[in-house]
Amino acid sequence: MALGCGFVGVLIIARPAQAAIPLLGGAVGLLAALSIALISFQIRDLGKSEEPISAVFWYALFGSVLMAAFLPFVATAHDAGTWALLILIGVVCAFSQWLLTASLRYGTVASVTIMDTTQLLWATIYGWLIWSQLPSPNLWLGAPLVIAAGVVIAWREHRASTQVRRSALLEGTT
Repeated sequence: MALGCGFVGVLIIARPAQAAIPLLGGAVGLLAALSIALISFQIRDLGKSEEPISAVFWYALFGSVLMAAFLPFVATAHDAGTWALLILIGVVCAFSQWLLTASLRYGTVASVTIMDTTQLLWATIYGWLIWSQLPSPNLWLGAPLVIAAGVVIAWREHRASTQVRRSALLEGTT
């Protein structure tokens, strides 16, 4: 039910009835969501045997090699200011990926990835502070559904992991 509630919230935010969503754009968005889910489970699995920094290194290396194939089609020259911004973005993203990888090592995928819903809050704050823009009314209607779904899922995952630990402790004492 929580997942369905969150999906309804996303539909309200995206408002597909008011504007046509291009088929390619929708397909890419769904493929990106599927990829993130698969990668999260792979990183969680990898975290059992590897340090987070190792996983981040290999993730970045393979991603860079794959994306390098597109460079001949999109590469342009950059000035020093743009290079500085690109380097800063790279450092911040590498640190963020390290934090995500470390959190997946210690938490469940459902409880960690549900924190992505806070992107709505951060995007709203940044949009307001940097560009003086507030989101559309649809975001204000759909976001509470998405956030409520995330809270319910996180609570359920916490409860389930607590029960598993409690069962393991009881089995160990018998």
